[in-house]
Amino acid sequence: MNTVVYKNIITAGTDKIGYFVFKSFIGPSIDEITKTFDYFRTGGIDELVIDLRYNGGGRMDVVNHLAGLVIPDNVDGQLFFGYVHNNNKSTRNIGCNFEQNANSLRLNKVYFIAGKGSASASEAIINGLGPYIDVYIIGDDTYGKPVGMYSFESNVSNLMYVPITFKLVNANNYGGYYDGLKADSYVGDDVKHYFGEGEAVFDEVSLHIQTGSFTSTKSSYDIFRKPFKEIRNLKDEIGSL
Repeated sequence: MNTVVYKNIITAGTDKIGYFVFKSFIGPSIDEITKTFDYFRTGGIDELVIDLRYNGGGRMDVVNHLAGLVIPDNVDGQLFFGYVHNNNKSTRNIGCNFEQNANSLRLNKVYFIAGKGSASASEAIINGLGPYIDVYIIGDDTYGKPVGMYSFESNVSNLMYVPITFKLVNANNYGGYYDGLKADSYVGDDVKHYFGEGEAVFDEVSLHIQTGSFTSTKSSYDIFRKPFKEIRNLKDEIGSL
């Protein structure tokens, strides 16, 4: 499948915004991401928006590659994230450092559009970049999966076991976000518009880029979980008999 499902350079005021919707961190994504950032670099973007609201995660080498296309020079080689095990397996604890790509955009700020569909690897890159550059989350809190698994083959059956075996922390030793990474501005999905300019979530990002302020005062409960009205029957649902 294609994992970069949309990309564009959108002008807002005097700023060129590179925006792409990224669906999953899988092997072919590396080539797709590379081409996307080539497009952004050629277009001379000023700001970057990564839409992860439907991205449930995937491979950490793809996370590393994406981060390497974002970070400025002073972040290269710094600790990106750490794998932390329990006391019985602490010898397996390792850290993973940033590896800057030669074609990195060298940004000091990035916006993430996220939501309850953003999990695991999606959260790892947001959390990992946080100690080094300005990171903003717009949409909703992320899913909350700050842990990972190893797989083990059974010796007595054809089953595989995939238990939770480690947690992920950033350079500030922050992890444990089981309730998700908190959004800076809560904006519901705008199903009336396509990705990009004119869609509510993107327009909220664009507003912050131009003014430094968000408009949203809603909570996560308001945008996704609080019903607009009580629905008791079909008439309430569709507004007709």
